[in-house]
Amino acid sequence: MKYGWSVQLYEWTHAFKYLKSASWHRIAFRQEHKAIIPNQTGVYVICQQGSKIPLAPDDKFWQSMYSPLYIGRATDLQRRFTEHVTLKTDASEIFKKFSNLDFWWSQFEKDEFKQVESIMIKLFGPPGNQLDGDRLYGRFLEGLPANPVNI
Repeated sequence: MKYGWSVQLYEWTHAFKYLKSASWHRIAFRQEHKAIIPNQTGVYVICQQGSKIPLAPDDKFWQSMYSPLYIGRATDLQRRFTEHVTLKTDASEIFKKFSNLDFWWSQFEKDEFKQVESIMIKLFGPPGNQLDGDRLYGRFLEGLPANPVNI
Protein backbone atom coordinates (compact mmCIF):
# COMPACT_ATOMS: atom_id res chain seq x y z
CA MET A 1 0.00 0.00 0.00
CA LYS A 2 1.19 3.49 -0.76
CA TYR A 3 1.06 6.20 1.88
CA GLY A 4 -0.14 9.72 1.24
CA TRP A 5 -2.80 11.21 -0.99
CA SER A 6 -3.40 9.79 -4.44
CA VAL A 7 -2.17 11.83 -7.39
CA GLN A 8 -4.27 9.84 -9.87
CA LEU A 9 -7.10 11.96 -11.23
CA TYR A 10 -9.14 8.89 -12.24
CA GLU A 11 -9.15 7.67 -8.61
CA TRP A 12 -10.58 10.98 -7.42
CA THR A 13 -13.12 11.09 -10.26
CA HIS A 14 -14.29 7.56 -9.42
CA ALA A 15 -14.49 8.36 -5.70
CA PHE A 16 -16.49 11.55 -6.15
CA LYS A 17 -19.01 9.80 -8.38
CA TYR A 18 -19.40 7.03 -5.82
CA LEU A 19 -19.42 9.25 -2.71
CA LYS A 20 -21.32 12.31 -3.97
CA SER A 21 -24.40 11.64 -1.84
CA ALA A 22 -22.48 11.07 1.40
CA SER A 23 -23.19 13.40 4.29
CA TRP A 24 -20.10 13.78 6.50
CA HIS A 25 -20.14 14.93 10.12
CA ARG A 26 -17.25 16.01 12.36
CA ILE A 27 -16.69 16.07 16.09
CA ALA A 28 -13.64 16.37 18.31
CA PHE A 29 -12.13 12.98 19.10
CA ARG A 30 -13.04 13.00 22.79
CA GLN A 31 -14.97 10.46 24.82
CA GLU A 32 -17.60 12.95 25.98
CA HIS A 33 -18.84 13.24 22.38
CA LYS A 34 -19.73 9.58 21.88
CA ALA A 35 -23.49 10.15 22.33
CA ILE A 36 -23.49 12.38 19.24
CA ILE A 37 -22.45 9.50 16.99
CA PRO A 38 -25.22 7.18 15.78
CA ASN A 39 -25.34 3.43 16.41
CA GLN A 40 -25.41 2.96 12.63
CA THR A 41 -23.27 1.37 9.95
CA GLY A 42 -20.76 3.68 8.29
CA VAL A 43 -17.26 4.80 7.47
CA TYR A 44 -15.13 7.07 9.63
CA VAL A 45 -11.91 9.06 9.27
CA ILE A 46 -9.70 10.21 12.13
CA CYS A 47 -7.78 13.37 11.17
CA GLN A 48 -5.06 15.63 12.57
CA GLN A 49 -4.61 19.30 11.77
CA GLY A 50 -1.01 20.45 11.41
CA SER A 51 -1.46 23.44 13.71
CA LYS A 52 -2.60 21.10 16.50
CA ILE A 53 0.63 19.07 16.48
CA PRO A 54 2.76 19.96 19.53
CA LEU A 55 5.68 22.22 18.59
CA ALA A 56 4.22 23.09 15.15
CA PRO A 57 4.97 26.69 14.18
CA ASP A 58 1.99 29.00 14.44
CA ASP A 59 1.76 30.10 10.82
CA LYS A 60 -0.61 29.76 7.86
CA PHE A 61 1.25 26.82 6.34
CA TRP A 62 0.82 24.57 9.39
CA GLN A 63 -2.68 25.84 10.07
CA SER A 64 -3.79 24.76 6.60
CA MET A 65 -2.40 21.20 6.80
CA TYR A 66 -5.05 18.58 7.52
CA SER A 67 -4.82 14.89 6.82
CA PRO A 68 -6.43 11.55 7.69
CA LEU A 69 -4.43 9.39 10.08
CA TYR A 70 -6.77 6.39 10.00
CA ILE A 71 -9.82 5.31 7.98
CA GLY A 72 -12.18 2.55 9.08
CA ARG A 73 -15.66 1.13 8.85
CA ALA A 74 -18.05 -0.05 11.54
CA THR A 75 -21.40 -1.74 11.90
CA ASP A 76 -21.89 0.48 14.97
CA LEU A 77 -20.10 3.82 14.59
CA GLN A 78 -20.67 4.83 18.21
CA ARG A 79 -19.20 1.59 19.57
CA ARG A 80 -16.18 1.84 17.27
CA PHE A 81 -15.62 5.49 18.23
CA THR A 82 -15.67 4.48 21.90
CA GLU A 83 -13.17 1.66 21.27
CA HIS A 84 -10.81 4.05 19.50
CA VAL A 85 -11.13 6.95 21.93
CA THR A 86 -10.53 4.64 24.92
CA LEU A 87 -7.47 3.21 23.13
CA LYS A 88 -8.79 -0.34 22.85
CA THR A 89 -8.11 -0.95 19.15
CA ASP A 90 -5.26 -2.07 16.96
CA ALA A 91 -4.75 1.51 15.71
CA SER A 92 -4.73 3.11 19.18
CA GLU A 93 -0.97 3.68 19.19
CA ILE A 94 -1.30 6.48 16.63
CA PHE A 95 -3.98 8.25 18.67
CA LYS A 96 -1.68 8.39 21.71
CA LYS A 97 0.84 10.40 19.71
CA PHE A 98 -1.51 13.24 18.77
CA SER A 99 -3.96 15.46 20.57
CA ASN A 100 -6.94 17.40 19.27
CA LEU A 101 -7.92 14.83 16.66
CA ASP A 102 -11.15 15.07 14.67
CA PHE A 103 -13.52 12.17 14.04
CA TRP A 104 -15.44 12.34 10.76
CA TRP A 105 -18.19 9.88 9.88
CA SER A 106 -20.84 9.19 7.31
CA GLN A 107 -23.53 6.55 7.37
CA PHE A 108 -23.47 3.90 4.64
CA GLU A 109 -25.40 0.70 4.19
CA LYS A 110 -23.60 -2.48 5.16
CA ASP A 111 -23.48 -3.66 1.55
CA GLU A 112 -21.47 -0.58 0.52
CA PHE A 113 -19.32 0.41 3.51
CA LYS A 114 -16.45 -1.96 2.63
CA GLN A 115 -16.20 -0.39 -0.82
CA VAL A 116 -16.34 3.15 0.58
CA GLU A 117 -13.62 2.38 3.13
CA SER A 118 -11.43 0.83 0.41
CA ILE A 119 -11.86 3.83 -1.90
CA MET A 120 -10.97 6.27 0.85
CA ILE A 121 -7.90 4.32 1.97
CA LYS A 122 -6.73 4.26 -1.64
CA LEU A 123 -7.28 8.02 -1.99
CA PHE A 124 -5.61 9.13 1.24
CA GLY A 125 -3.10 6.37 2.11
CA PRO A 126 -3.36 7.14 5.84
CA PRO A 127 -0.35 6.13 7.97
CA GLY A 128 -2.58 4.25 10.43
CA ASN A 129 -3.71 1.75 7.79
CA GLN A 130 -1.68 -0.81 5.91
CA LEU A 131 -2.42 -3.68 3.60
CA ASP A 132 -0.86 -7.12 3.73
CA GLY A 133 -2.09 -8.98 0.68
CA ASP A 134 -5.80 -8.30 0.70
CA ARG A 135 -6.13 -7.89 4.47
CA LEU A 136 -6.15 -4.53 6.21
CA TYR A 137 -4.11 -4.18 9.39
CA GLY A 138 -3.75 -1.47 11.95
CA ARG A 139 -0.21 -0.30 11.28
CA PHE A 140 0.99 0.39 14.78
CA LEU A 141 0.64 -2.92 16.61
CA GLU A 142 2.26 -5.70 14.65
CA GLY A 143 0.35 -8.88 13.86
CA LEU A 144 -3.04 -7.78 15.10
CA PRO A 145 -5.49 -7.88 12.16
CA ALA A 146 -8.20 -5.30 11.89
CA ASN A 147 -11.35 -6.14 9.96
CA PRO A 148 -10.28 -7.68 6.63
CA VAL A 149 -10.92 -5.61 3.54
CA ASN A 150 -10.66 -6.77 -0.05
CA ILE A 151 -9.19 -4.06 -2.23
